[in-house]
Amino acid sequence: MIVYHVSEAGQPEVHDTSTGEWFFEPEENHGDVYSNGYPSREAARTEADKHEMELQWEEETRIQQEKEDGRYDALVSALILAVTAPTQEKSDECVKMAETLAAGLTSTQVASARAEAEAALEE
Repeated sequence: MIVYHVSEAGQPEVHDTSTGEWFFEPEENHGDVYSNGYPSREAARTEADKHEMELQWEEETRIQQEKEDGRYDALVSALILAVTAPTQEKSDECVKMAETLAAGLTSTQVASARAEAEAALEE
């Protein structure tokens, strides 16, 4: 994040300085006013750091959700394959995979995956 004084802005007239004359924006976001004004460089830097941490947390949460979604779908598939496998050996392999996948999900997600697999098997 870049912290700057309104006097350094390319278009100072578009900045609302009612709360302060210091602003921040991502390095790759030049042009738009990204933040509110802050009374000091330090206040703007503190808020920029907080904002950057929030963005990082959101990205990590999104990545974790994608992993969980993939794990959930894999669990549904493993449960279906455990029932439809051509041999007991293959079924046992699928059960082990399902157990491993289930360990990375909540009990609610596991119950939902089980219900989804059962519904798919009834079709």
